[in-house]
Amino acid sequence: MSVLVYAEKRTARLEYACEIALTEVLGTDFEVTEDADRYDQWSGPRINYSRQADRGGLQLKPEGLLEERGIRMVPPPTGSLNEEIVPFPDDSMLGFDALSAIFWMVARMEEYAPHEVDRHGRFDPRDCTSWKMGWITRPVAERWAIALGQALEQSSSFTWKRAQYKFVTTIDVDSAYAYRHKGLMRSLGGFVKDVMGRDWANAVSRARTLIGLEDDPFDTYDRFSAIHRQHGAEVVWFFYSPITG
Repeated sequence: MSVLVYAEKRTARLEYACEIALTEVLGTDFEVTEDADRYDQWSGPRINYSRQADRGGLQLKPEGLLEERGIRMVPPPTGSLNEEIVPFPDDSMLGFDALSAIFWMVARMEEYAPHEVDRHGRFDPRDCTSWKMGWITRPVAERWAIALGQALEQSSSFTWKRAQYKFVTTIDVDSAYAYRHKGLMRSLGGFVKDVMGRDWANAVSRARTLIGLEDDPFDTYDRFSAIHRQHGAEVVWFFYSPITG
């Protein structure tokens, strides 16, 4: 079952938000059109993503984010809906611009705006809107898409199927070992560098590892694998190769 989305301006951001909400979460096809006549004649489920209330179908009032270019530097407005805090609230049937909300969250727009960083120079979520509103620890984009699907059910003959998810851990390994399997010249060079830099702790650890008195500090594969087996979780390892990248 395909959903026709009417918009006065078709944009890549709108297409992306619809792809996430309608295809990835709700499992249905969609098309975005600027043709009002085609929209009016459509007999299937429809989303009127405009401020034209006489268009029919489920109306979502565009907040403006999906028509903009560049990064919006200010946090989104928020409101309460069914005891939950949502971004971009309005007075439509759904109660908020779900497509703008999904795009804003999935694109992680606030990470591109000026923000606090941690001691490693990374984005620090503790001062961001997603953290303060409790969104960052919950699958809110999926929840907003489901709310959109439920509203579509009420306004048309739309049916959808809940997406199936599973947890998979992925681990990127840039360097498989700290000291082992580096070859003679690299090992000697590393030891000399430790000594010249007076990094005695590293020099001792390197030496003890190479002569077999202690495990390589990066050799944690058995421990991590055991943890995943204990919890019945799937893990995929990605090893960096200097040849293929």
